[in-house]
Amino acid sequence: RDRLRSRGLGDVYKRQGFVFLISFYEAIELMPGRLQHKAYKVLTRYALYGEMPPKGTPTRIMQSFVGWKRLIDASSKKYDKAIGDRFAGKTESKIKR
Repeated sequence: RDRLRSRGLGDVYKRQGFVFLISFYEAIELMPGRLQHKAYKVLTRYALYGEMPPKGTPTRIMQSFVGWKRLIDASSKKYDKAIGDRFAGKTESKIKR
């Protein structure tokens, strides 16, 4: 993770990327068109910057976000452990898929 100080984000950590699952896409596609852009924004802001959705986020988005958050957190934890093991010299550790 890198520290970021731009675009009004303050002092937060950012990731260089995240795994975008087909289930994320399918959940957003099932939302009304007027919510889709906001849903993508909520998902990517959390995955990249760890930002929780703002107050007033529509219920339909929050219902999906609960599942997205769990999957993103698990994926991030696995990735961070694998990277930490690699830099600590534990090469036998691999990311399980």
